Amino acid sequence: MKKKKEAAELAKKQEQEIIALEEQKKKAAELEEKKKQEAKKKATAAATAPPVDTVYGQLPDKKLTKRSSELYSDEKNGITYIVGDNNNIFQVEVDFDMGLGINIEMDKSLLIEHAMDYMAGDADLIQTKSDREFVYESKKYNKKYDVLFVNDNDENIVTRVIVSKHM
Repeated sequence: MKKKKEAAELAKKQEQEIIALEEQKKKAAELEEKKKQEAKKKATAAATAPPVDTVYGQLPDKKLTKRSSELYSDEKNGITYIVGDNNNIFQVEVDFDMGLGINIEMDKSLLIEHAMDYMAGDADLIQTKSDREFVYESKKYNKKYDVLFVNDNDENIVTRVIVSKHM
């Protein structure tokens, strides 16, 4: 009888150990699943974040001069960045020397190329407001961009291309 009691106690103890082990396995599996979901969420966020050095994206990892809390410039290349929330780029201005004589009618494709450098790669023209003002859209990132060709004189010579978040 004593052996039966010991055997029953041993069986009960083994059953409890099995239950505890199963609970540990379940917790480990839940933790692993949670880690996978977090990694997937981070990967999705990275995939849906606009590219660096584009409007809506982050500032590039190149030497920039900080002019204020929201204003950075790449003086070597004549580029000014205005940032907003979380240091995301709100606007990019590319300056051209007036002596280059960049003309809207003759150099429009060049100006558009410069503007495209600061938009998502899939951005397409969706609206022409004037010969100097355009709206582009990236379907991949669900973002719109305003593009403006600026002439700071009475001539048709463009001195700046501005790409900004669509308002």
